[in-house]
Amino acid sequence: MRRVGDYDYALQHDQLVNNSFRVVNYNDLVPHFPRVASENIFNGPYHHGVEVFYSPEATSVYSTHKECHGKPYNEDVECSFSKQTKSIERHRNYFGIPVGTFWEEKCLPVIPTPGR
Repeated sequence: MRRVGDYDYALQHDQLVNNSFRVVNYNDLVPHFPRVASENIFNGPYHHGVEVFYSPEATSVYSTHKECHGKPYNEDVECSFSKQTKSIERHRNYFGIPVGTFWEEKCLPVIPTPGR
């Protein structure tokens, strides 16, 4: 997931949404955008929630992973930030499922109830 707010948004989100996680597939490029604007973390885009960092062979939710609680808060430099080479291919496929087709395979259709 890309950065969707600033530092204040991230703190507010984390207070309001318990157990919020961002799943990152090894060196997926997308979570690193938009780039942090400056050395001052309060001035630009910032991640909310705890990163769950999956290793290169992440073929299922049970694959090797770790919850990243390091510093800076929600932007742990020991997880996806530790990978120097970034890949758009890692964004296109999570747990062996092409991202654009997940809904076709895993979502159930909603059947309207008459009279509602």
